[in-house]
Amino acid sequence: MHAAVLTEAKNDTNRSFTYYERMISHDPNNEKACSWLMAWHLAAGQWSDAVRIYERCQLALRKELDIEPDDQTTTVYRSINGR
Repeated sequence: MHAAVLTEAKNDTNRSFTYYERMISHDPNNEKACSWLMAWHLAAGQWSDAVRIYERCQLALRKELDIEPDDQTTTVYRSINGR
């Protein structure tokens, strides 16, 4: 997480993307990574990839923790539908 935040602060989004992808592949419940990746895919015009990230995170949260995504993650997801 620390490396992702540092590269993000340096506007190195390609490296940040790699770190956030690693985080979510190791922990699909990581909503920080989920939100960041969804926003990245939206900015790149890759709506279906953003939806896929959300659905993966939502399913993991329900299955493992029996909770729904937090407000920040849901807000990013809703912005997909408002495109």
